[in-house]
Amino acid sequence: MVSRVHKKHGSKELLQDDESPICTFPPEVLSAIFAAGREIEETSSTDSNPLSREAGLSFELLMSHICSYFRDIAIGTPSLWTSIFIAPTTKPEKVLTYIARSLDCRLDLRVDMSGWASSALGRYAMMEMINFVSAQSHRWRRLSIAAAGESEDNSIVMMLCSRNAPALEYLSICVDNAEHVDEAVVRKNAYEPRIFSQGAPRLSFVRLRGLAIYLFRPPLLELTTLHLDQTKALPMRFSMFRDIVTLSPALAHLSLYGDIIGNESWSGRALISLPNLRSLRICGISGRVYGGALQAIDAPQLESLVLKDLHEHDLDGLWDDAEAVARYCHLKHLTFCDFEVSNFAYKRLLRAFPDITEFSSFYSSIGTSPISPILAAANDVESDFVIGRPWPFLQTLAFLLDVDEDEDWIKNVVTRRKEAGRPLVKLRFGTNYAGVFKRWKKNVALENTLKIETFSDIDKWPANRSYPDQDDGLFP
Repeated sequence: MVSRVHKKHGSKELLQDDESPICTFPPEVLSAIFAAGREIEETSSTDSNPLSREAGLSFELLMSHICSYFRDIAIGTPSLWTSIFIAPTTKPEKVLTYIARSLDCRLDLRVDMSGWASSALGRYAMMEMINFVSAQSHRWRRLSIAAAGESEDNSIVMMLCSRNAPALEYLSICVDNAEHVDEAVVRKNAYEPRIFSQGAPRLSFVRLRGLAIYLFRPPLLELTTLHLDQTKALPMRFSMFRDIVTLSPALAHLSLYGDIIGNESWSGRALISLPNLRSLRICGISGRVYGGALQAIDAPQLESLVLKDLHEHDLDGLWDDAEAVARYCHLKHLTFCDFEVSNFAYKRLLRAFPDITEFSSFYSSIGTSPISPILAAANDVESDFVIGRPWPFLQTLAFLLDVDEDEDWIKNVVTRRKEAGRPLVKLRFGTNYAGVFKRWKKNVALENTLKIETFSDIDKWPANRSYPDQDDGLFP
């Protein structure tokens, strides 16, 4: 239905009243269809730039432009109007319309302040819209703020986040620059929230990017998901990092971007205890954060590890720490992105993480993966490190498919592991080539015992995320 509407709208052939049998649908049925369509548009979009949605007609506006019957039902369906995007090009009247039509529903807000101060008129309109949505802070469910720069005397982030937000669950703040950064504020105790000090008791997801890590920390006591994106060369002390990530005993998902603590040593300290951590993502700049964070963190429940931009020697510190390696022996899911790792490093990985059940490999610069002959080995792998059979519990293998290079080694892995009594259960590959799925189903699936799936987008993180996260652009 959505594609048909887009097609008709693009050709100016909008439905007239009673022209289509669908106009005889009961209002409650169409309302439910519209709500489902809006949810599909929101959750299935792969475009991380909300300006693209702003530039054209969103799903709710399309539905309200089909015919008068559709318009009445769309306007009378409050859940269609809960996503409000504010940017310098947004009209205040549109914000007021969405607020009014959404009635008492929870609101999802995105505020992009890039270029907002380019004119006095633009500043006035932005402030007017900020005041509109601020008055609805009791209805906020998700809030995303992107600011190229913040003024100490006129901070939009502080204006938005000085409210009581009892229903707020998701908060993402990205701040690139500020007119003045007080050293005392940067070093302030992590236990003292800088924003939402009046309360955000349901806040479970927080992303702090750039200077937001230091200037705009909210209450962190109930978090389950935390993103620390250190995009500015302003490292924090190890003690502050430890305090931030341990504030919430329920923290289950932690994403780290940047070197985090700079040149300060990760080793020789009391372990950072994260008893409920299930998944960890790391993308470093210099490389020290990979082994350092894994050495410093004690996460007995950790199941999933994602490493981006990993290079050959980035985990050397971890390999030399037998006690740290032992803490990750029950890791189940391992993902590499944009990596350069040799056969030797892979063998160390196999030894350190012996219970892997799912391995994903994306964007290697090496070409044919050096792990392929290791995974295909029928017997124990010979190396300087005694590792036994390679990943005996491996069930799922995921990768981006190069049809000219990858087919032979994947066939070899599937065949040899099946012959050795350790068959793969599922093969997932990303490809845009038509017909690849059928050919692989025929040539690789081996008596239909192997499930083969294709994907067009890298898996969402965390794996159980049921909401859109348009700001997650630093990881694939």
